[in-house]
Amino acid sequence: MKISKMLLVLVLLISGLTNELTASEPNPVDPQITDLISRLLEKPAFTFAEGDIQARVQIVINDKQEIVVLNIETNDLRAEQYIKNRLNYQKIGKDIAPGKSYVLPVRFTVR
Repeated sequence: MKISKMLLVLVLLISGLTNELTASEPNPVDPQITDLISRLLEKPAFTFAEGDIQARVQIVINDKQEIVVLNIETNDLRAEQYIKNRLNYQKIGKDIAPGKSYVLPVRFTVR
C-alpha cells in the first residue's frame, strides 16, 4: 500500500513538473537581436580542442534595453564565461518590451 501511494505521488510530481516545463515556451527572438548577438560573439578569445561547441542561452531584456544572461546550458566552461562576458548588459539599440525571456541556440565552429 505504501509503495502504491509513493508511486502515485511520484507520477503526480513528474506530470506536474512536465506541464510546468512545457507551459513556458520561449518567446520568438527578433532577427535583429540574433544578428547583434552573433556579432558580439564573433572571434572568441579561446581555441577549441576539437569539434563544435554548442550552448543554449536564455536572456532577458531589462528596462534599460540591455541584454541580461539568465542561463547558459553548455559543457564547455570557457564558452559559458565568454558568452556571459560578451553579452551581459550590452545595449541592444532597439526598443524591445522588457521582461520577456528568450532562448537562443549558440554554436562555435572550428574553421
